[in-house]
Amino acid sequence: LEASPRGIHWLPAPHDDEACWERLLAVGPYFTKHIATRGAGIDEDNPHEAGTYPYPLLTTLATQDDDLVYSLTRVISENYDDFKDSDPGAIGWALESQVFEWVVPYHAGSVNYWREIGVWTEDTEAHNQALIKRQEVLALAWTEMVARGISDQDAFVQAWQQLRAQRLEEAGYDSVWR
Repeated sequence: LEASPRGIHWLPAPHDDEACWERLLAVGPYFTKHIATRGAGIDEDNPHEAGTYPYPLLTTLATQDDDLVYSLTRVISENYDDFKDSDPGAIGWALESQVFEWVVPYHAGSVNYWREIGVWTEDTEAHNQALIKRQEVLALAWTEMVARGISDQDAFVQAWQQLRAQRLEEAGYDSVWR
């Protein structure tokens, strides 16, 4: 694409353009500010200021064993220097690349490790607790939705979108998508 007659153009999202970021986060709250230095038409001399989302990332259920998640978080963090050059995306495992106030809650096991090394703050904890509460609101709404027994898939999807938005907004959260 970069070598094509029109080349490649990356959509800008200047970090100091508050209106741009307000619009972007309204439809994609998972975006974070980022300056890209790798990619088609992008390098250290020609960086691109826009948005991205944390990568790589690991997800698990809240019911996963705290010690297991703690150990995995710790081994990745403490051994980063051993594997950081194995893949360009490995840079996302660096401590300074972590986004602690994102859109999904951190597992208690990871929190224990981040707290232990002193990077988990009171503000981060408050944000994480709000995300956990949001997940609880969604879980209750899902239970309510399933109990309705709607068998038609399209009707179920439509009803779920409405109920999800309603319950989130009642609890003081932005539903983001309707």
